[in-house]
Amino acid sequence: MKRILLTLMLIHLMLCGLNGSAEVLSVDSAVTPEKGRVGDIFTYTVTVHGTGLDKITAVLPEQKIYFPEPADKKGRRADKGAEEENLPPLYEVRSAELLAGKDASCETLTARLTLMYMKPGTYTLPEIKITGDDSLPIGYRPRTVIIIETNPEGAFEEIEGPLEPATDYRGMIFTALLLIFACALAVAAGYYIYRCIKKRRETAAIEIRISPYEQFMADIERLKPEELIASGDVRGYAFGMSITFRRFISAQFGFDAAEMTTDEIRRGLKKFMPDELHGAYAGEIMRCMDMWDISKFAEFTPSDEMLLENLRSVKNAAEKVSLQEGDNVRPGV
Repeated sequence: MKRILLTLMLIHLMLCGLNGSAEVLSVDSAVTPEKGRVGDIFTYTVTVHGTGLDKITAVLPEQKIYFPEPADKKGRRADKGAEEENLPPLYEVRSAELLAGKDASCETLTARLTLMYMKPGTYTLPEIKITGDDSLPIGYRPRTVIIIETNPEGAFEEIEGPLEPATDYRGMIFTALLLIFACALAVAAGYYIYRCIKKRRETAAIEIRISPYEQFMADIERLKPEELIASGDVRGYAFGMSITFRRFISAQFGFDAAEMTTDEIRRGLKKFMPDELHGAYAGEIMRCMDMWDISKFAEFTPSDEMLLENLRSVKNAAEKVSLQEGDNVRPGV
């Protein structure tokens, strides 16, 4: 009986190979780890086992930062980009790839994602749409991850539970002080921008040719980002680096990035950056800017090591695009 069954299975597989159709034997899904902290990297895989898997279609999520859907979907504005600027990010797809292979008995097709979550909670991982050559969806078990706070022992960013009436006043005082600090920061930022504009107008008449890279490095030296990181001023670092690098992008590629959102800058680089530079450095540039964006929210505070790596990466990207884009102008000359 076993020999007959094996013979029938072999004939079935041969027929499938002759007509070129796909046959799915099993679909496995897994995530590693299943529980982690805000900012940890998760690896999510969905593997299809079978034959003729080159006929299968798999649609992977885009590599970008994703925002949660607003609670009131009917009241959403038409300007989705502006709305997302006011929402804290939920997660980022860091990489997405499709890998074909073989095991001992059949072909395999593996969709692999790496993700980073930025808010505590329990989440179902992004959908990977897989369809057969008959256009019918191929199902698999969705996976979930549990995200806990970065500092559950009681760090400054921790979200506290309901307060007793006596302590509500302390919360109100803290909120008021935070608002005052935010207003002071806005005034300081406005004054800083005013000084920058004034200084730019004053130096416009100077006939010395200065490359965008030289101006960027001079602005970095005045900002002193290493001191901001060492003092724990993450918001000051993120705001200062964002303004400084936006000015560099504007001068280097010929479009005004100062008032653009991050997604608008992403599209601007695609439009104005030469194809060879865009393919090599646009991803690194946008990862740096995404880090500054998410640093504005209390749910995620990057470590000193992450900020120093961010600073190194943005300096490297600016140098590389300047060396290749500039016409006979060395950075700093």
